Amino acid sequence: MAITRIQATPTVAPGVTASTISVTFATPPSLGNESYRLDATNADGANVTVLGWRDANLVLVVIGTSFAPASVEALARLVDARALSAAPS
Repeated sequence: MAITRIQATPTVAPGVTASTISVTFATPPSLGNESYRLDATNADGANVTVLGWRDANLVLVVIGTSFAPASVEALARLVDARALSAAPS
């Protein structure tokens, strides 16, 4: 059975109100040798998209808060292309 959703209440400083954050494992874009995607809502209600992937022994992560997931994926593809073009041959 795969984990598809996590809910957690973060630990916060005294006097700060904690709220529940929600994280969903979503279908990742096709990047590198393997990739992962998390969609979340942070404590202030903003959408968060996390994309992580591996190209050989290079691990890359792009995090976007308050941006459309498509914009975060576009940035990830740009980062991936630049990383691959800078790799030694």
